[in-house]
Amino acid sequence: DFGGAIAQTSLNWYFVGSWWNDKISSIVVLGGRWRFYEHWHYEGRYWDLGPGQYRWVQDKGIPNDTISSFQLISFC
Repeated sequence: DFGGAIAQTSLNWYFVGSWWNDKISSIVVLGGRWRFYEHWHYEGRYWDLGPGQYRWVQDKGIPNDTISSFQLISFC
């Protein structure tokens, strides 16, 4: 709900790190189309999000606190 810690990046993360692993509940995508994975090294189920503010990832079908890696898949 945009109420906790924040990180900002324009880079792919093959592993979000111990601090962020399985703790992401909200996402803001400023540009491009990004793929968010449930496991590190871009493995497991994934969900694609374009530009927007996603207050609760569950609203987009992403189980809460499951994201472990992400990468840019296209520019919008």
